[in-house]
Order: sequence, then structure tokens, then C-alpha cells
Amino acid sequence: MAELPLSSITRIMESAGVKRCSREAKEHLREMVEDYARAVGEEAAKIAELAGRETIKGDDIRFAAKRIR
Repeated sequence: MAELPLSSITRIMESAGVKRCSREAKEHLREMVEDYARAVGEEAAKIAELAGRETIKGDDIRFAAKRIR
């Protein structure tokens, strides 16, 4: 499984105004983000398949994200 770099998680946290964040917190957030992205991707793939396409489009991602919330 490809993992998001912790440096990317750090930048996301900093952009949210977080001044300090433990490695453990970053690892947990990374896991949650990866799980969410995987779920959205799987749902988007189903949507594209139902539309008779192999290519996932931006609208598929947006619709999938709304469906799994």
C-alpha cells in the first residue's frame, strides 16, 4: 500500500493552524485520509462502471464523496 508522506500530513496540519503535532497523531491522520481516499475511489469506480466508463472523472469523485459521508 502506498502511504502518504508524513511531511504532507504535517503541511496539511500546519495549514489548519496546528503549531505542534505528534508523530502518532500524524500517523493516525494519514491512516484515516488513506482509508477515506480508498473508499471514495472504490465508490467512484462503481459510478464510472455504471455509466459505462473505465475512466473516473472529477464528477464521479465528488458524487462518491457525497454518497459515503
